[in-house]
Amino acid sequence: MPAHLTRWQKRANFIQNEIQTRRFPSSRALGKLYGVSHKTILRDIKHMKALGHSIRYNQRRKGYDYASPPQPLNLVVVSDRDVLPLHVAGVILAQYQGTPIHEVFQRVMKDIIAKLSVDLQRLLKLYGERILVRPPALAEFDVTLWRSLAECVVDEREVSFTYSKPASPRTGPRQVQPLALVCDGGRWYLYGNDIAKSEPRCFALWRIHDFKEGQKHFTPPTHFDPCFLLEQPIGTLPGSALLDVRLRFAARHAAVLQEREWFPGQKMQVEEDGSVLLCFNTSNPQLLMNWLFTWDTVVEILEPEELKELYRERVEKVLGWMK
Repeated sequence: MPAHLTRWQKRANFIQNEIQTRRFPSSRALGKLYGVSHKTILRDIKHMKALGHSIRYNQRRKGYDYASPPQPLNLVVVSDRDVLPLHVAGVILAQYQGTPIHEVFQRVMKDIIAKLSVDLQRLLKLYGERILVRPPALAEFDVTLWRSLAECVVDEREVSFTYSKPASPRTGPRQVQPLALVCDGGRWYLYGNDIAKSEPRCFALWRIHDFKEGQKHFTPPTHFDPCFLLEQPIGTLPGSALLDVRLRFAARHAAVLQEREWFPGQKMQVEEDGSVLLCFNTSNPQLLMNWLFTWDTVVEILEPEELKELYRERVEKVLGWMK
């Protein structure tokens, strides 16, 4: 018997073997043989029945047998230490709700939980009540649209739609060769080649309208690497112009700044006066503006000049609203 099986799994194997090889063993006899109480054996048998085993009690023989040949136990090898990661994974995957990814995971989770011992199921329930994980905020999107786009990405078929930018009316039809769907912080994006502009683009799914699947197939660029999308800030595509950003943060916020990674590929340096230099690349300075404003007066933009100018314009606009 594999050493990595849990205590319940070992007992379940023992119970199955004993019922098959002995003549109608009772719960007390099984408990005595294994060194546990007959109540533990009764609980194990109940759980094995829930897994589909046709164990029955024969009143005349005062013991157990199988109504039909037993199937392999098909036990899930999960220990106490595995239950917390199992719970956290379920919470994190909530950001994929409504997609086939989430549906498949839910089925797998349900099957795994059904095969856990009663004690591990109780522990999983306790983790769900006491160990709380806040999943990323989900941006609303059309699940039907997601499914259609996923099919076109895999089938390498062109699509068309209209697209609305923030605070702007819908643009004209976009003809796009869809290359990948990416989830970032609870928001789904489509990466693809804009045929009219002959360049790669990033489209937020919640801004796509009037979607139509095309029948024309395309060949993805040979230089396109999907892994690149996960290594760069959202909105960055191969060939995008990258800006070198250098920021200085006040010394009083140095500890907070060093607690996490803010941007892929970032470089951080603590200066002699305690201030922190943060350097990274971005192809979307407008998106970066929202993050910079959360730091208020503790951040100084050193480079590039383009980012400084955007920041000044945003501040002047805010001041204009307050007049």
